[in-house]
Amino acid sequence: MDRRRSAIGCELAATSYELAMVSPVHASELPQFSFEERQRRWQRVRHAMAREGMDLLLAPTHTGHWGQLQADVRYLTQLAPNMYEVFAVFPLEGEVVAITRMDSHTEWLRNAYEWVGDVRGLGRRTWSALVIERMHELGVTEQCTQRVGVVGLAQWQPRSPEGIIRYDTMARLKEAFPRIDWVNATGLMNHARAVKSPEEIACLERAGQIADKGVEAMIEHARPGMPAQTLWAHMQAAMLLAGGEYPSMINWDMRPDLSAFARHPTYRLLEKDDFSINEIEGKFNGYNHHTLHPAYLGQAPENYHRAYDAAYEAFEAAQAVARPGNTTANMAQAVEVVFQRHGLQGQFMMLGRGLGEDGPHQTMPTPDGEKPTKLEEGHVFAIRPVTGDVGASGRRFRMWLGDTCVVTPTGARRLSQHKMELAEIPC
Repeated sequence: MDRRRSAIGCELAATSYELAMVSPVHASELPQFSFEERQRRWQRVRHAMAREGMDLLLAPTHTGHWGQLQADVRYLTQLAPNMYEVFAVFPLEGEVVAITRMDSHTEWLRNAYEWVGDVRGLGRRTWSALVIERMHELGVTEQCTQRVGVVGLAQWQPRSPEGIIRYDTMARLKEAFPRIDWVNATGLMNHARAVKSPEEIACLERAGQIADKGVEAMIEHARPGMPAQTLWAHMQAAMLLAGGEYPSMINWDMRPDLSAFARHPTYRLLEKDDFSINEIEGKFNGYNHHTLHPAYLGQAPENYHRAYDAAYEAFEAAQAVARPGNTTANMAQAVEVVFQRHGLQGQFMMLGRGLGEDGPHQTMPTPDGEKPTKLEEGHVFAIRPVTGDVGASGRRFRMWLGDTCVVTPTGARRLSQHKMELAEIPC
C-alpha cells in the first residue's frame, strides 16, 4: 500500500511539475499570420506536391544559419521561433503535425500559434520515431511505394550543400519504409516560398524598419577608439529595441580598405579612415530584411565615391528591369552595362529573402546551374552589386551595397527607408 501511495504521489508530482512548466503565452501576444494566409500557403505547397507526385512532405528541424535552415517548418506551421526545434509532417491530404523537442512545450506552442492543432513532444523518443508513428497513422506501411519529399535530403540550397536532415533520422525512416521513393523537396519549397503574399511583404517591411535602426546605430555610435564588438552590440541592441527577433545576421567589420568581413566581431579598436562593408539583417516574425550599407570613418577618398556612385547606379538599373516577365539575367546584364560605362570591374549578386534564402538567386551555385529565373510580382530579393578599387594602403577595397526589394509591375521597390549612401562618419 505504501508503495502504491508513493507511486501515485510521484505521478501526481510529475503531472504538477509538467503543468507548472506550461507557459501562459497567448496568440494575442505575438505577431500572427491569418488563417487565409495558411490556406494560401498550404494550397500552394500541395499543388506543387501533386505535380511532383508526392503524397507526403517532411520538413526536418535544423536551427543553423541564424535559424534560416528551418524556414520551411516555419512557413508551413508558424512554429520554430528563436531557433526552436520543430519537425513538420505535411501530408498531401490530412492534418499537419508538428513535432517539438519537449513534451512540456506542446501546449504553449498550440496556444501561441494557432495554425497547427496537433503538436507532439519527443519526450524520451526520437524524431524518427514520431515521424514513423504519424506515417503509420496516415496509412503508410512497410510495403508502400509512395513518393515522400524530404526538405534538405540532398544538395540544392547553397548554404547546405549536403542537406540538413540527420543521417540517423533518415536511416531509420528508410529502414521502416524500405520501398518508399524518398525524393529531395528542397527546391519545391524554395520555389513555393519565393512569391510573397501581402501579409509576408508587410512583415518584410517591418523587418526593413528594424534594419534601418541597425544602420542608424552604426552611423551614430562609430568612433575611433571604440572596440568593433561594442559597435556591433549597439547595432544588435537597436534592432532588438525596435521589435526585432533574435538571432539576426550582422556580418560586419571596419578597417582600412576593407574587402571582406569577419563572421564574428573582433575587439580591434576602430581608427580614423576605417571602412565598413557589411550585411545587416533585421528580422520580424521570422522574415529577414537584408541590407548592405558601406560606411567610412572620416572623409572618404574620391575613388571611394566613384566606386559607390557606380554601384548605386547599378543597383537602380537592376531595380528598373526587375519587372514581371523579365529575368534575373536581364538584371545582371543591366548591371554589367553600368560597370562597363564606368570602366570598373563589378559583379551582380542577388539573394532571395524571406524566412530564409527563398530564391530566386543569382551567382549562387546550384546542382542545376544558374538558369535565369523569370520574375513574378511578389518575388523578394536583395539586390547587391559590388565593385571596388585600390585604396591608400595598396590593397583593393570592396564597395558593396544593396537592399531588399519586391518585384512590382513598375520595377523593384525597396522595403526599407534608410537613405542609401556612402556614410561618412565625422571624427
